Amino acid sequence: YMIAGSVSGGLWVSNDAGSNWSEHPQNQDFEALAINSVTQDKNGNIFFGTGEGFYFFSGQGSAGIPGEGIYMSSDNGATFELLPNTKPSDPNNAADGWAAVNSLAAHPTQNILYAAIGNGIRQVNYTSASDILTAEWTAPINSSGEGYEIAIGANGVVHAVVSSQYYRSDSNGANFELKSGNGIGQFPAASNRKRIAVSPTNNDYIYAVNVDGSECLRWVIRSTDGGDTWEEIGAGGSDFFAPLSNSAQC
Repeated sequence: YMIAGSVSGGLWVSNDAGSNWSEHPQNQDFEALAINSVTQDKNGNIFFGTGEGFYFFSGQGSAGIPGEGIYMSSDNGATFELLPNTKPSDPNNAADGWAAVNSLAAHPTQNILYAAIGNGIRQVNYTSASDILTAEWTAPINSSGEGYEIAIGANGVVHAVVSSQYYRSDSNGANFELKSGNGIGQFPAASNRKRIAVSPTNNDYIYAVNVDGSECLRWVIRSTDGGDTWEEIGAGGSDFFAPLSNSAQC
């Protein structure tokens, strides 16, 4: 069983390992069909975030679709319900961070869910699927810049990008340390969209990609020491290699 989200077509499911896909039965009932992020926690609960934040709220386009917060399924994806505390008061207002859930990540061993939204990072601690419906979300990083990314390694270390800065938490999100800067070997304090991936086989290997204001590739960097130091492994500037662009050519 597989689930995929689309920024314009809602939720899709496959029962044969991806050979065939069909719309989720609730697709026409969701308040927002712009799905930007999907994750699953250690208990099997599935979450997806809505809102086309990178295209609309980042100022890089005008046709993006705002979202309606985060949905959860506690029955293996059969049904989903909106988490009430994530519903934006005005989804058309970019200042309401929940209108764009850019990234979701669940802690591998703790009942903690993280969201990178339009105005920073949010974290919720919960005891059960029913508890998360009313649990309070907190902001573990003191920044209201756009939350671009949240990623967690198998060791529980949390990596986050807010605005132009990279943060890391070695304490299950209790404290985040600013790790970016302009020095040699530091994570570049770069603007615009950024994505991070942690190796599933070695938590010390972390990869990041950044695009410029035109969504053309700026760089690909790698850390082999858990995010302390970084090196460029892929240069930008290509006219045709633009994996995050809305067009085939920069």
